[in-house]
Amino acid sequence: MASIRASSASGPWYDSMIISENHPVWYKFTVENTSDVALTSIGVTDPNVNTSGCAYITGYTGSSETSFPITVGPDLIFNVGNYDAFVAKVKADGSALDYCGYIGGSNFDQGNGIAVDGSGYAYVTGVAGSTETTFPVSVGPDLTLSGSAGNCDAFVAKVRTDGTGLDYCGYIGGRDEDRGNAVAVDGSGCAYVTGFTTNDETLGFPVLVGPDVTFNGVVDAFVHVIEQYLTYPADA
Repeated sequence: MASIRASSASGPWYDSMIISENHPVWYKFTVENTSDVALTSIGVTDPNVNTSGCAYITGYTGSSETSFPITVGPDLIFNVGNYDAFVAKVKADGSALDYCGYIGGSNFDQGNGIAVDGSGYAYVTGVAGSTETTFPVSVGPDLTLSGSAGNCDAFVAKVRTDGTGLDYCGYIGGRDEDRGNAVAVDGSGCAYVTGFTTNDETLGFPVLVGPDVTFNGVVDAFVHVIEQYLTYPADA
């Protein structure tokens, strides 16, 4: 999957350049009468993997469904937190959205990275400050927010091809702060999440196998692999 990072920005209009294997395509993603919208990552389908040419966007928003361009899902209702993460699929010609919806709960939640597999599933990672009582956890990898006293966890979610819901969504983290910054996916549907953690291995961070199972400083990078064969409901 080819991808670019979009600079976070607040305001009603964004110009983005989508880069493919063959040529650049310019389009404008417009959100009117909204508050505090930021695009943080754009994923582009690689013609060698998926020939749709659609762009997939994640970020965060403080705008409710009365002004944000929600359609289809995965969640059509703003969750009354500080911000919700959002995910959107843009038609290949940039003319409209195939889907656009929230991923969030009652606190601050932010999408930071997105990837797309050959079947059109989108994989989103970011930061979740909302607990499992309001965040749309399902299947895993962890169904309970581990952060305490206002600390956040990284999260990863797999969005169905039609955008109607999430096949899985869960936390990655320990007691202190964790953030997911980027995600990639392989041909088998395994998601690879990277970010940073302030947790050592005694504070609940889910270390397993490697490459290093010992915390080394104030902040460490991490990589976490979510296997394709997690048990999840079939697409509706």
